[in-house]
Amino acid sequence: MAALYGLSALSAMWLHAPRVPYADGWRYIAVLADAPFLDGVLMVSNGHREVFPNIVRWLDLRLFGASQLLQILVGIALLLGTLAVLWRPLGRLAPLTRVAAYLWAIVGLCWLGNARALAHAQESVHAYLVTLALVCGVTLLARAPHDGRDAWRRGLLASACGLVATFSFGSGVACFGAFLIVLWLRRASWRDALPILFSAGLAAVSLAIAGVGDERIGFAPLVQGERLLRWLAAPSLYAAWPVLDPEIAARLPLAPLRAVVLPVAEGISNVTGPAHVARWPHLLTGVLGAAWLLVASIRCRCAPTAPVVVGLGVAWFAVGVGGLIALARLGYFELYPEQLLASRYVVWSSLFWAGLAYATISRARSATVSGVAIVLALVLMPSQLWMWRYAERLQEVALPVATAVAVGVLDPALPLGENVVGELRDASKPLEARGAAMYAWPETSWLGRRPDADAVHAIATGALTVSSFEDQLSPGEAARRVEFATPSTRTERWLLQDEDGVVRGLATRDPLDARRAIGWMRGPAEAPPRVLALREVDGS
Repeated sequence: MAALYGLSALSAMWLHAPRVPYADGWRYIAVLADAPFLDGVLMVSNGHREVFPNIVRWLDLRLFGASQLLQILVGIALLLGTLAVLWRPLGRLAPLTRVAAYLWAIVGLCWLGNARALAHAQESVHAYLVTLALVCGVTLLARAPHDGRDAWRRGLLASACGLVATFSFGSGVACFGAFLIVLWLRRASWRDALPILFSAGLAAVSLAIAGVGDERIGFAPLVQGERLLRWLAAPSLYAAWPVLDPEIAARLPLAPLRAVVLPVAEGISNVTGPAHVARWPHLLTGVLGAAWLLVASIRCRCAPTAPVVVGLGVAWFAVGVGGLIALARLGYFELYPEQLLASRYVVWSSLFWAGLAYATISRARSATVSGVAIVLALVLMPSQLWMWRYAERLQEVALPVATAVAVGVLDPALPLGENVVGELRDASKPLEARGAAMYAWPETSWLGRRPDADAVHAIATGALTVSSFEDQLSPGEAARRVEFATPSTRTERWLLQDEDGVVRGLATRDPLDARRAIGWMRGPAEAPPRVLALREVDGS
């Protein structure tokens, strides 16, 4: 099961991560392309000062043409590094206990409920740099030091981990709270906490300077406390998504399964309301988790052991992240209540349950606990299927948008996902100037040109349709959408040529139907275009 979870995560990172910018990636490129190096990597985006991830993005843009490849590889390395560090504290446990605890470390990080981070290169770098810094810090502090000098050395190293996390993503500052709780669990002297406290002060000053973006911090303890508890329960929503959400149940591929699950989902939804805004059962799940954490922490303080302390430190980090989100986004969740359980937060909230499981299994002396943990990991396995489909969806949105932007248009009927029109417009010019991302495609270089006869060959297509729309990138200007049945070749992209011989558009395979292609052209609809393929791409 560990292999299945791990390989599914690595497969999602490699196969489903879009090879073009997506979501916030466009905004970062718009800044990094033109700003001086230091200004670019030190920029503050929506309250996040992502210094170390921005260095990777800058290198990806300059050395890899914004292909996302460097970010994908770095994200994979950071994830594997996090898992490697979590193995070390388990070394002295009984074999079954060690394997069961480590299985849940893998589940917490590799379960495809984390698909939003796993299958998005830009997200994976900052998310798994934070998790690596977190587990390095809590592992350093979990064992009792040999003497005062050793305690300070570990404290300074853990402080450095906390600063790396803070300057990787806003959530990283919660590492300092987790480090202090680890010292409390281990009954450390207050002197051992001085390096952590000093570094936490530096991080707090940095965050105060960065601000929290468009949000304004507000205080409503009861509301924010309830939201924190529901936020912690977000993994349970995605683990049982078809049972809780009729819309997802209706998409199940097998008709007999759909016939069973859909009425159940509709019944639950009628009682609790829409899954992403329902108060129950998420609040109850969060309350049970919080009670579990408090009891486990009190028991650990009475008899601390390194693996238990590490697991609880990871769980408390997740609580800290949830608290920061509830604090900073009070008004945002009032406007968009469905965003509280959004998939982009699950990479953090899943650490809460994984840390608790890791600690509980490590403390248990009975093989029964390990057996139950393994069974629960097995029960979670079906959710890999629908979350794998969710991961595929990122590329299905990113690729057509990038193709249209390469042409210089944007179709209002095209699903944007988390892309923002203004950010697409701002990033497209520097990318085009550098010949990066979709502008590095060999087909893109022929836009606005008349290709030589020996460079291309015509493709016979069936059922070609052309429709007009108003371009979103240049409001008021007309553009065309072209759809046709794909020929039986391995070509992934085609040129769309007007009657005058000029290539004015590109087409790509429709991610929702591999038998069809969808493309875009500049200018109003005239005669149907000729569909061309590059000879070197087609292999003919």
